[in-house]
Amino acid sequence: MRKLREHHLLKLLFERFFPSLAPKVFCFKLESQTLKIAVRHPAYIKEFKYHENTIKKALKAIKTEELAFVRGIEKLIVFDSRYVPNRDNAAHAQSDKGFRYCENAEGMFENLATDSDIARLFEEWRAIVLRHHRLEQLEGEEDFYRRINE
Repeated sequence: MRKLREHHLLKLLFERFFPSLAPKVFCFKLESQTLKIAVRHPAYIKEFKYHENTIKKALKAIKTEELAFVRGIEKLIVFDSRYVPNRDNAAHAQSDKGFRYCENAEGMFENLATDSDIARLFEEWRAIVLRHHRLEQLEGEEDFYRRINE
């Protein structure tokens, strides 16, 4: 019952202080000083890693007794909910083992920006998208996906 209560309080906490991250969480698991967060899609992992320090600071700043258990969290582990650790803590894939990021955009758009700074940004984005397509075609697929997901 305690674990369910902790999970519910963590969910409410994220909905209150991190409204953009809350819908991306599948579930929480609290083990000693580690908070494990399962996300709904692998693309959300980077976003959580980006906000990791902010999350830790927010958890340490909580003063209420009801949420005292979150002050001791020292480490965050974010993982895809489709990859569930087994009892030996070795991860195994439940489904969709070969997920890979792939650029959906093709860089083919008309730049209608009237402001020169905004037009320059659009051209930089176009160059990035086109570079990703060239890398995907010129180099090995494994190397491309490894580098783009770092």
